[in-house]
Amino acid sequence: MPGMGELSTIRDILMGKQMNDYERQFSDISNRFKTMEEEFQSRLQQMEADYDKRVKEIEQEMLDRFEKLEKQLVDNVTNLDNKLRKTSKEDRNRLGKMLAKVSKQLLDE
Repeated sequence: MPGMGELSTIRDILMGKQMNDYERQFSDISNRFKTMEEEFQSRLQQMEADYDKRVKEIEQEMLDRFEKLEKQLVDNVTNLDNKLRKTSKEDRNRLGKMLAKVSKQLLDE
């Protein structure tokens, strides 16, 4: 009965070339996998950077829009307040004139 060393030698003789081919193929596959993993990581990092940049752009755009809306709101409130004051002043003037007219008519009668 052959010993373990002899079996190993026989296996090397019979399968040596195939084993070398398998090891080379495995090495090639392993190298391709590492390359693909590196490319994936690179692309993922680029996507994260692009995403972060876009989020910051959107945040700034939203802030700009809110500031613009706030300014419009303040301007509209100021305009309405001015119109109300002007209208109230005009109404008081008209009311005063009407009361003076009524008072004059009462005195004249």
